[in-house]
Amino acid sequence: MRILRDARQYGGLFLILAMMATALGVIAATEVASAHGANQNGCTAVPDSGPGFDFHNACDSHDLCYTFKPYGDTSAGRKACDDRFLNDMRSSCNRMWSRWYQGPIRAYCKSLAYTYYTGVRAAGGFYW
Repeated sequence: MRILRDARQYGGLFLILAMMATALGVIAATEVASAHGANQNGCTAVPDSGPGFDFHNACDSHDLCYTFKPYGDTSAGRKACDDRFLNDMRSSCNRMWSRWYQGPIRAYCKSLAYTYYTGVRAAGGFYW
C-alpha cells in the first residue's frame, strides 16, 4: 500500500504527525460527542476530527456497521466493516484535500486514517 511505503520512506514522520494531531484534537472529541445518533459514539477513544482530518461520518458509519453487522457476525464481517471504515476515511481525506498542491496534507490525513484503521483492527474486537 502506498501509505505504508510513504511511512517507511519518511521514517515514521507521518506517525509522529498523527500522534500530534490526536493530542491536539482531544478536546474536539468531547465537543462533538453530542452530535452522534443512536448506536453511534464517533471514534470512541480518539478525536473524530482535528487539524487536517475529519473522520466524524466515517466513525459513525463504522459504529453502525459494528451494531448491525451487514457483512455477517463473523471475523470476516468485522474485517469488511473495518475495511469500509478505512475507505470512508480515505475518501474524506480526498474530499478535504483534493487540489494537487494539497498532496502533503492529504498524505498526512491518509496516514492518520491508516493509524485509526490499525487501531480498530487491533482493539475493535472488544466492541464487535
